Amino acid sequence: GDDISDSAKKALEEMLMVRDIRQKHEANKAGSEQWRFSARRAYNYYENDQRPPDVSGDNDTFYLILNLIRARTDTKAGILTQAKPKAKLTARGMEDEDVALAFRDLLDFSFDKLQVDGKVYDAVADMVKVGLGILELSLSYEEEQFTRHGPVRGDMALELRSPLEVYLDPTN
Repeated sequence: GDDISDSAKKALEEMLMVRDIRQKHEANKAGSEQWRFSARRAYNYYENDQRPPDVSGDNDTFYLILNLIRARTDTKAGILTQAKPKAKLTARGMEDEDVALAFRDLLDFSFDKLQVDGKVYDAVADMVKVGLGILELSLSYEEEQFTRHGPVRGDMALELRSPLEVYLDPTN
C-alpha cells in the first residue's frame, strides 16, 4: 500500500529535523563570518588601513590619509566613558563604618591595580569600532593581595579581549 510505516515516519521526521538543525548551523556560521568580515574591515579602517585594495601592497607610493573617523570615534568613546560610574560601598550604622572603609579601600586598590578605567575605555572603543567590546573578569581565591590593610586572600584579573576572537552564536 501507499501507507508509510511508523518506523519509516520516525526516520523521515528525524532526517528532516537533522536537516533543519544543519541548515540553521550553516546560516549561523555564515552570519558570524559576515559579521567578522565587517568587523575586521571596520577595525582596519579605524587603524588607518584605508588604501585602495589594488595598491595595498605598494610601498613605493606615498598616501596621505586624513582620518576624520578616528577623531570622531575617539570622541564618541570618550563621551561614552567620561561619566564612568564607580562602585562604592557605603557604611550603614556606626559599627560598620570601619569595615565599609576597609572594603572601599580594597575595591579601590583592586581597580587601580587592574587599570579598570583604561580597559573600560578600550572595550568601549572596540564596541564603537566593531560593535562588540569584551572585558573578561576572573577571580582567584587562592592568591593574595598585599594591601595597606595587610595581606588579603583573593585576587581579581581583568583582561581585554579582542572582539575578533569571539564567536557570536545568534541562537544562544
